[in-house]
Amino acid sequence: MRTFAVDGLSEVRVVAPVSTVCPFDHEADRSVLTITYRPTTRCVELSCLHGYLDGYAVEEISHEALVGRVRADLAKTLAPAWITVEDVFSYHDTTLAVRSGERP
Repeated sequence: MRTFAVDGLSEVRVVAPVSTVCPFDHEADRSVLTITYRPTTRCVELSCLHGYLDGYAVEEISHEALVGRVRADLAKTLAPAWITVEDVFSYHDTTLAVRSGERP
């Protein structure tokens, strides 16, 4: 992922739709990821993040695994002071919210 230098930002929040394939019923899942982090020196370029997330459209992955993987990949790429990734998925009348990471 492409990144760029930043200085003095206290928080970055990205809200993005994401599509995956459910590993249980093999149907398309659509959800919304919220990525929140405090950059130290780098931010991810939005178009690259969008492309990265688009890559999950053909991958069988649970929402729990998705947030963990996205968080790990962004933490490795950006080395932020902290980062959280939350995925919200609705199915009929039920909403699932999964978060990885904690704010200090």
